[in-house]
Amino acid sequence: MFLMNKLATSLITVMIILISISGIYATSSIGILDVEYTENVYKFSDNDDINLPFIRMSSARMIMDKDINKSGVSYAQESISVLNNLKGIQTLASSDTVRVTGNMEYGIILAPTVIIEGTIEKSMIIISENITISENAVIKEDLLCSAAKLELLGSIEGNLLGTIDKVDLNGNITKDFRANIGSITLNEDSKIQGNIYISSHNSIDISDKYPNAMVILVENTNDTFTFDIWEIIRLSMIFALLYLLISNKTNIIKNTLNKVKTYKKTTLLSGFASILLFPLIIIAFFILIAIGLGIITVPMVIIYGSFMISAFMLSTFIVGSVMSEYIMDKYSDKVKGNWYKLLLAFFLFLGLTIIVEIPTVGYTLSVALCILSVGIVITTIFRRLK
Repeated sequence: MFLMNKLATSLITVMIILISISGIYATSSIGILDVEYTENVYKFSDNDDINLPFIRMSSARMIMDKDINKSGVSYAQESISVLNNLKGIQTLASSDTVRVTGNMEYGIILAPTVIIEGTIEKSMIIISENITISENAVIKEDLLCSAAKLELLGSIEGNLLGTIDKVDLNGNITKDFRANIGSITLNEDSKIQGNIYISSHNSIDISDKYPNAMVILVENTNDTFTFDIWEIIRLSMIFALLYLLISNKTNIIKNTLNKVKTYKKTTLLSGFASILLFPLIIIAFFILIAIGLGIITVPMVIIYGSFMISAFMLSTFIVGSVMSEYIMDKYSDKVKGNWYKLLLAFFLFLGLTIIVEIPTVGYTLSVALCILSVGIVITTIFRRLK
């Protein structure tokens, strides 16, 4: 499983955690973003014009069937169909399939299956399990991808870069092909006009068709999954003691829980947007530096980077503390005393830490914890209790 499938699954995990805390969230706007969420099929043509950077979320299908000139983030649990022209930087995420039959300017796509049938005017980033660039599809600049399988039938007029397990080339690459791959199939009609730099754990020979290709054989280490249970127990106990100290001395965790319960949608969307809008934010910072606003931008970059790193590194503690406080608050009539609080927090942190260490499942949960942790911190700082 690759990153997008995990990210999409992580979003669902975060939703379940938030809904379990209580209630279902409704549509509204957050700050300068145009935000909408629905449990039904979302059709852009049935909704108002987009005047701001937007976030659209649907637990069903999403159909982008009108021209869009604003950058934004779109997530659909079932699938996303792009039928019209999209300008700006569009981030598309789905738990199933993203199919692009219209045209896009810049694209960031994360989904288990991605099918490109239209024209991409600039560059595109795709993280997926299966990518198909159809016969009539054209990517006019670079394609950066991570995939289990890439089938190229159309044309990439820039470079093809990435990590791909299985490559099936039957189309054209105008510039370089640089990738870490598992295997490659070069059909008769395929054509790579630039340089070829391939690294692989397997022996690959394409010298008959491309004698100047550089192929590097990488040693396969076959690492096994192990973890230090005593280190996990020690870390879980530290987290539990820290939670007990903070919850007994201050009302910070209790107030945070109350804000999360009150602003469930803000918590989810702000965390999810902070992750998916990260490329846009970095681009904006570079633009501000280029136009001479570096004296303002550089401190902002440092503050923003420090905040994101801290929220990521402490995600298990932040989310675990809020969950522990929720359980204590809900069952306060049955569970009393510091020993109960300590044991409850310890086993909760222990469970989260062990699951995070497990391959595949752990990665999904760690991404979900990061999304939720960022959202919790943003909600705590910028929201007031009603």
